[in-house]
Amino acid sequence: MIEYHGHNLFLKHARPNQKILELGNQEMNLAEAQNISAKEYYSSMGFIHTSVDQNGKDGALQLDLSKPQELDEHDFVTDFGTTEHVENLYQCLKNVFNGCKVGGLMLHKNPKTGNFKGHGYHYFTTDFWKEYAYLCKLEVLEIYEHPIYHNTIDGWECIALLRKIEESKFPTKKQFETVKHLVHGE
Repeated sequence: MIEYHGHNLFLKHARPNQKILELGNQEMNLAEAQNISAKEYYSSMGFIHTSVDQNGKDGALQLDLSKPQELDEHDFVTDFGTTEHVENLYQCLKNVFNGCKVGGLMLHKNPKTGNFKGHGYHYFTTDFWKEYAYLCKLEVLEIYEHPIYHNTIDGWECIALLRKIEESKFPTKKQFETVKHLVHGE
């Protein structure tokens, strides 16, 4: 679900006619847009929108992000709560990295460690996103924690907005392991 905080952060950095790659088949949860696909909503705003989800619903490409995928390069990759559900975190993030063009943005919005119990395979820390950005040679635009729907008890997310600043290869699995310890499983 894309709520106001994520939507506004996206709109702050996105430009019409950009190619958007959305992880998951997200639905909008805004007063003015309830229960419609993000693909439909953002396409109506002039974005060139592609979504990827194993369910294949609402025009999403039916792909498994745990496996290597050949994705076109996009201006903006959004992850409004999908990466935590993909068992192979390394391959998922490699797909995201490869699906983002140089100069493009990647927005990750995922559960913080200790929150959303039973929600997915992975729980994130801001330290992970900082170390990950350094490892991948990404520019950090924003990294912070935010309580979704004002749930300050167990509803915290880690948000990372990163820019791909140079053409480079994604780290090896061995290199990735040096930062993966900062992500926690259930």
